[in-house]
Amino acid sequence: MLLNSGAEAVEAAIKLARARTGRVPLAHLAGSFHGKTVGALSLTDATLFRDGLGPLLPEVVRLFLFVLGWLTIGLRVRGSLLALLVIMVALAACVVSFALALCAVSPSRRQAFAVERMVTLTWTVFGGALVPTELMADWIGWVARFTPVYWAVGGFRKVVLDSAGVADVVPNAGALLAFATVFTTLAVRRFTMDTDRRHWV
Repeated sequence: MLLNSGAEAVEAAIKLARARTGRVPLAHLAGSFHGKTVGALSLTDATLFRDGLGPLLPEVVRLFLFVLGWLTIGLRVRGSLLALLVIMVALAACVVSFALALCAVSPSRRQAFAVERMVTLTWTVFGGALVPTELMADWIGWVARFTPVYWAVGGFRKVVLDSAGVADVVPNAGALLAFATVFTTLAVRRFTMDTDRRHWV
């Protein structure tokens, strides 16, 4: 099926799922963004795009990633929950600082979104979020180390699958915080107060 956009693909997936199962309820992951059509917005957490649009699709359930893994494949966190929290906090710092850096260097909201999509997609592919880096070519494994995704995925993998503790994820958290430091430094140096970015949120 060829479609013009991701939002159209989500709408088609909703229709196919309902037609195939005969069920109305839908589930989406917390923090997700699927597009700006009515069905896609129903599966999106971003209130910026949902506010003022009235009721969207009924019976939509928000799931968190680990809950979804537990429900579908019996996924259990084998390692330390504190180690999991350490990786989550370091990743959150990295994501927020990256967003600040994008706002600082981008002259418009549209350009910031375009750059964010290109960069995060590249990081996702090369960082091992879609396919483990050990299954890729050797040079990709080397390049992956220069992406925050590699260190985040590695940290989560250690905790969830390999029973890791806090000491085991220190390198991963440290790398994520190093990325956060670079992004924050860039944001501080490039941010100017003469541009109003309040409407970007």
